[in-house]
Amino acid sequence: MTIQTIEDLLKFVDTNFNKLSNEQYLELIENNFEQLETDLQTLKASERVKAIIELSKFILPTLKATEMSLSNETKFQAIEIELK
Repeated sequence: MTIQTIEDLLKFVDTNFNKLSNEQYLELIENNFEQLETDLQTLKASERVKAIIELSKFILPTLKATEMSLSNETKFQAIEIELK
């Protein structure tokens, strides 16, 4: 696959992400950095932000949702703060 546009890069990474190691992904970005910059500059501002956010999903760790529930058996204990 020849990567010629930002869309090509995003499609390639999305398809092959599980096969790529972090080092391979970093190498892919580094080897296409100039083209990536050029492609990003040709996009509208909103599209550029969207592309950067999409790419960052592969680099930055994502936060997982945490769920908490209180059952009837769980007693809530209020905290009292006394100011003097």
